[in-house]
Amino acid sequence: MKKFKFKLEKLLNAKTVIENLKKEELFKAKKRLEEEKYALDYLEGIKNEILLQSPSRQVDSVKAYELINFDNFYRRVSELIYNQRKKVEESQRMYDCSLNEFLNAKREKRILEVLKDKRFKLFLEEYAKQEQKNLDEHAIIAFSRRDE
Repeated sequence: MKKFKFKLEKLLNAKTVIENLKKEELFKAKKRLEEEKYALDYLEGIKNEILLQSPSRQVDSVKAYELINFDNFYRRVSELIYNQRKKVEESQRMYDCSLNEFLNAKREKRILEVLKDKRFKLFLEEYAKQEQKNLDEHAIIAFSRRDE
């Protein structure tokens, strides 16, 4: 009897390659998201440290230019945090998009794998029927030879 041959094997292989590519994209998107979140946490830490070192908290006299410099620095860090939050949001969207693409690719591949498994089971059933038929024929021939 002939070997099992899945007609959609090339398509299944292509879906496997696509799934692997989408997985790599997903890992890259996750890494970028983590890096952006780390940068945001770092900036927020700097902002908190700035607040703790505020010149207005000092007991002695504070010069006006120190307050102005502090205010400018604080605003700049706040602006950086705002921009970093935008980057984190964009990275999150890219991650979510990559995750959806990966899941769709995985689903499409899984559909073909299930179809292949079903076709292989049918092949095995047909093979078993053919083997049984061959065994029955050999038994009939052996029985008829014994009677002669």
